[in-house]
Amino acid sequence: MMSKKFCAVALKIIIHYNLCFERETHWRRNMSDETLEKPKFSELTELGIKFYKEKLKPLLEPEHNDEFVAIEPYLQRYFVHKNGTQALLKALTEMPANKFYLARIGFKTTDRIGSYGSRNR
Repeated sequence: MMSKKFCAVALKIIIHYNLCFERETHWRRNMSDETLEKPKFSELTELGIKFYKEKLKPLLEPEHNDEFVAIEPYLQRYFVHKNGTQALLKALTEMPANKFYLARIGFKTTDRIGSYGSRNR
């Protein structure tokens, strides 16, 4: 059984990644607005993306598509699981003091934010 602390850290990492993606998407939608600056990703995110694209993508796709990978880009270690939270918990169990970049194998983003609120039922 994983502790609540691990779950809370994993959730914070997932939310951080999704917020970075949302800012990037917002910037692209408003490219005509001269006052809006492109957001800067953290070093961890940039190294995680680079490590995934250069090293892991050829190894993991397409066999592990739709699974998640938690990447520690500085030590170049990664942990794969079918569930994103479990991949992060697996990584945190091995390396509790480190931070990780989470990616969904075969997809641009790990998750999406949406709802069915406007749909007529």
